[in-house]
Amino acid sequence: MHRLQTGTILTLIIGALLWVVASAPLYGSEVLDVVGKYESVWTSPPTRTPANFAVDGPLLGNGDMLAAISGPPQAVVFHLGKNDFWRLQQGNGNAAPQPVGTFTLSTADLVGASYQVNQSLVDATTRLNFDRGDGVLRMESRVLAQENLLLIGLTAEQRSFEVVCGLTAHSGRGSVSASGDSGGVLWIERAFGADVVDIPTKVACAMTTLGGSTSGQVALTIAAGETVWVAVSMDSLFKSTTPRDDVIVRCAGLLESDIPGLIAAHAAWWAGYWDKAWIEIGDPEIELAYYRSYYGMGSCSRDPEFPPAIFGWTTTNNPRWNGDYHTNYNFQTPFYALASGNRLEQLTPHDAPVFDFMSRAQGYATDIFGSGTDPWGVIFGVGIGPKGIDTTYNHGSFSFPNKEQGVLTFGQRSDAALCLVNMADRWRRSYDPAYGEKVYPFAKEVAAFWENYLVWDAANSRYVINNDSVHEGSGADFNSILSLGLIRNTFDFVLDLSNELDRDADKRAAWQDILEKISGYTTHFKKAPDGSSLEVFRYSEVGTSWWSSNTLGIKPIFPAGSINYESDPNLVQYARNTIEVMQRWNDSNGSNSFFPAAVQIGYEPRVILNQLGTYVRNMYPNGFLVNNPHGIENFSTVPSTINEMLCMSRVAVGYSGPTGPFPARDESILRLFPVWPRERDARFTRLRAWGGFLVSSSLWAGEVQFVELTSEQGRDCIIRNPWPGQAARLYRNGETAEVVSGATFSFATSPDETIRLFPGEHALSEEAQNRLMRSPSSISGTPVGGQNLSFESGITGWTVNGGTSTFDDLAAWTSSPLPDGSHARGIRANDPGDPISISQDFGPAATGTYLVSFHVADRINEKWLNYRVELLAGDQVLFDRDSATDPSLRPPNGSTSHLGAWGQGGTEGSWHKLRLQAEVPVSLAGQTLTLRFTSSTQSTGDDGNHHDFALDHVALNFVSDSWPLKAYIQKRNTLADGSTEITLNWLSSADWTYRVESSSDLQPLWNEVLSGIEATPPVNSITMTVPPGKSRLFFRVMGW
Repeated sequence: MHRLQTGTILTLIIGALLWVVASAPLYGSEVLDVVGKYESVWTSPPTRTPANFAVDGPLLGNGDMLAAISGPPQAVVFHLGKNDFWRLQQGNGNAAPQPVGTFTLSTADLVGASYQVNQSLVDATTRLNFDRGDGVLRMESRVLAQENLLLIGLTAEQRSFEVVCGLTAHSGRGSVSASGDSGGVLWIERAFGADVVDIPTKVACAMTTLGGSTSGQVALTIAAGETVWVAVSMDSLFKSTTPRDDVIVRCAGLLESDIPGLIAAHAAWWAGYWDKAWIEIGDPEIELAYYRSYYGMGSCSRDPEFPPAIFGWTTTNNPRWNGDYHTNYNFQTPFYALASGNRLEQLTPHDAPVFDFMSRAQGYATDIFGSGTDPWGVIFGVGIGPKGIDTTYNHGSFSFPNKEQGVLTFGQRSDAALCLVNMADRWRRSYDPAYGEKVYPFAKEVAAFWENYLVWDAANSRYVINNDSVHEGSGADFNSILSLGLIRNTFDFVLDLSNELDRDADKRAAWQDILEKISGYTTHFKKAPDGSSLEVFRYSEVGTSWWSSNTLGIKPIFPAGSINYESDPNLVQYARNTIEVMQRWNDSNGSNSFFPAAVQIGYEPRVILNQLGTYVRNMYPNGFLVNNPHGIENFSTVPSTINEMLCMSRVAVGYSGPTGPFPARDESILRLFPVWPRERDARFTRLRAWGGFLVSSSLWAGEVQFVELTSEQGRDCIIRNPWPGQAARLYRNGETAEVVSGATFSFATSPDETIRLFPGEHALSEEAQNRLMRSPSSISGTPVGGQNLSFESGITGWTVNGGTSTFDDLAAWTSSPLPDGSHARGIRANDPGDPISISQDFGPAATGTYLVSFHVADRINEKWLNYRVELLAGDQVLFDRDSATDPSLRPPNGSTSHLGAWGQGGTEGSWHKLRLQAEVPVSLAGQTLTLRFTSSTQSTGDDGNHHDFALDHVALNFVSDSWPLKAYIQKRNTLADGSTEITLNWLSSADWTYRVESSSDLQPLWNEVLSGIEATPPVNSITMTVPPGKSRLFFRVMGW
């Protein structure tokens, strides 16, 4: 033991350990490996492309220029579109997005060839491969991210092919189409003139070829082993006064030598797009759907003045529902996950048509509800288009009350407020003052409408809503649940903007009064799937009580955000009951809100993921839902669900009644993996949170490894402690900073500051931080115990005490196999008072991290035992978990109504994989390591003959290289004389020598404590005694 000649230690901080070991970067190219695993695949030609609704073919685009692919190998068609090409005329049936034309590649020799299309998401490249046995023709296609150019590479293998190119403009609906040849460049044009529409539009395309031999500029002969490039350029009147001339010039100037640079720039844009934010959750099906959804929005939403229409890719002249921006949910929904996914460029287009329609909406509100010219705020009809166009005005199929003064409202007052939800979410996740200034005028107009429309109910001291249909045409509903939720978002939003921008202080009292006194939600009882009667939300206080489809009953939860799992417990229970009764996981309109709502109120995460898996298996390869006519609205379902499961920062907005106003809300609260199964490893990078934070974290073996956030605006941060019962150390811009503790962490931030948090009070080296920030999927370790752990050799190696059965194959086992085909062996105790346990010793424990994994299986018509799992080093418990108190250890049964009833609602042989970790400190190295499972209390459930549980695939791994160094100072003991005994540990490397130094004030002069310390990998340890004296001391370890 070494004795220091210094004082008593009140604060001990380990300084930076100096390591020479290089560490891999956390971000950058890593995301390309993650996304690069995924592609969309077609093995037969699309059958619903073109269509008046959502198509099923491969989708390409750059957010302005669009292409959808159809046709067999011998007749491939690229259906061309552009977000700003509309028929722009006021009135129902007069306006709609319009297709531009088609580009075709016809190859007679490919009749009967096989069909294979692989669309790589990571670089947005679509590869078509057609094999006729004696030769293959490959088509590699991209709509370039950096310009409106469709680039197709045609490669012949084994033999030559003749390909005929065709560029044809669409016609009809009063448009004028033209085509021609300008110096060898073919071009087309389609236009709606001022004599036909209110706002003229025009689009032009030109085509050129590079390489091969041509005939008449349309027939290409591609020799075996040769690649020929075809390019189609596109421009429009909204971007150029001379679109035809521009596309001709572009094609005429294109050189074959330009191609590599164009492809590289395209790939670079998409690499940057993916690096904005990304996730890994260990579920390939859901991850594919997640990234395919963001691919879809990256492809169709980027023009700041023209968002994508309802189907994204419009392939006919007469799309359903006018192909417009349907404001009673369809228009807003595709954008729900873009703010949380940190893709603000794709979210920006959402706002333009809303702002452009504002003056018309002001007139509508005054005409329908006002008197004279008094301003009444805004009200929207159900369908709008770009540039202030009303696509449903004077609809001939409807009359009052669905059509009011020519405006097709369907009696709903909520459409304009629904247009605020994405704006509010972006504001709260960015607090960008420039954006606040942009949206404030519209937010104030929506608030003004409700100020005028709400009625004061003096008898009950509340504001009420009369004559407001909750569903399209549902009648004169009183206190529609949809509007009650959206009003809370509206007034919370406008108050926040007013305060932050210092605008309209005189209006705040009135706005606050509405927020506090708006009516609460009404409830009634409905039958749940299990037959029980549950208290759920009623769709209106008087009027419509329920609806058999759609999901308006949960929209106060999401997207309105007025309820989450930290709200008043009664509201949370009503919300969960509503989810339980509705079960609208696969609803043709509302799944995109239903899944995120389930997350917000803390519904069982395993059920959510199971249902989400079913949902994504009902998709076409392009991400649209099978046999669902709706379009891009379903691109939000998976990412908005997963993002909130991994990182929730929303705070319930407004005052949620009905028993009175809640206290004012926090600005944001970060919660890491709040609605996520703890046994499933996961990580995320740069998800955007309320408060203007970009957040990254990972979960490994049930524990959060780190939190990293970048503060854009320098606002205060609140985090629910990811490490209950532990303090955490902050690192600000790489420098060791303060310790935070408690159930909730609160700390100030600075603009553009990056902050990391790790569990424990003591400082970690950069190397130690990087180890904790690795991908969970990269951490495996060395197996301990061999095959005996998994019962491949029966019960060999295990000690069994009590109970009535062992792991013999003829004893209790599940009749349905686990995924590898094996069966879980059962532990049976006919009398719960006679517990059974199995244990196995593994010899001396090593210092480091151990990972225990196993399956637990259930069986119907049995009373199963809860179980306890322990890992011990000698008589010291490393972890002790019991399924009676820890729901994450229980097998899922598909129902939150009976979380403890393993036999109810499940199927025989359903299984549950667990992963638990424990650390062995230096002080316990050498102690006997023991793994033990023991039956504990009896679970509830159906009566049966036995009381048991089943296990299989037990594994124990030693993760030697990931010791997290959470506590360099392993022990501090105060001795009788007032001195302090300290054990100091550090991760060491073979053949290194170390020196320990101390300082009382972190000044340049450090005092040597002990030198010439030889390495004892993986960990060195010394014990020192510090006599009474000074108030603090710092240590550092030098290595060479």
